[in-house]
Amino acid sequence: LDDPYTSYLTKTETEDYLQANAGEFEGIGTTLRYTGEYTEIETPIEGYPAQAAGLRPGDVIVEVNGEDMKGQTAYEVADVIKGPAGTEVNLKIARDGANGFLDFTISRQKIDLDSITYENMGDGTVRIKISQFTEDSLQAFYDQWDRIVQQVKVADPEKVIVDVRNNPGGYVDGVIYVLGEFLPKGTLVMSERDKTGNITERKTNRDGEFQEHKLVVLINEGSASASEIFAGAIQDNNRGEVIGMPTVGKGVEQRI
Repeated sequence: LDDPYTSYLTKTETEDYLQANAGEFEGIGTTLRYTGEYTEIETPIEGYPAQAAGLRPGDVIVEVNGEDMKGQTAYEVADVIKGPAGTEVNLKIARDGANGFLDFTISRQKIDLDSITYENMGDGTVRIKISQFTEDSLQAFYDQWDRIVQQVKVADPEKVIVDVRNNPGGYVDGVIYVLGEFLPKGTLVMSERDKTGNITERKTNRDGEFQEHKLVVLINEGSASASEIFAGAIQDNNRGEVIGMPTVGKGVEQRI
């Protein structure tokens, strides 16, 4: 298709993709993207080996265990990087501004993500951390979000921080559901343009629990895709303050 964002997935790769969506796999904890020549780091997931080792968004994976990764898609590179927890993988990285290649030896571990967590910070403030907008299924993500919302309501905060730093994205419908907690029903979130030029507007479809709360969104250079939709919609609608670093800049959507 001559499209760097489209890949054919084998049966095994599809199973791996779904397992990663559920937040359960063994590896170094990063999302990848293929640039057409090499695969690079999209987002090192917070709290896991890739981030701890110092990998950054935009790092180009030149070799894995001495094997040249030129022309290898994100799925193919991920297959080489993954392995049993406790084993090591060696990455040769090209990084903008670095002199020569950088070598990393990273110990793999079991990646088991809680997509959403929250913390009562006191002084009427809670922080909701969304690590990814995915779960076993879209409904499972909805259910998890609803449980967190009910827990946050018990704390009765005046101010909400939504933290999507190092969030690689996930379900578009999932992020629109979450935005419905903060934006009035019928608010424009995003527009999708297909290859024929047809534009579909995506709007919130419910009035959630945090319509009047003061809101801050935290982003960084590892925030991608659905997390950029979230931050962008909050910013475009002047709903809250967006604080952090410029994000990945992913403006396309994939479907399986």
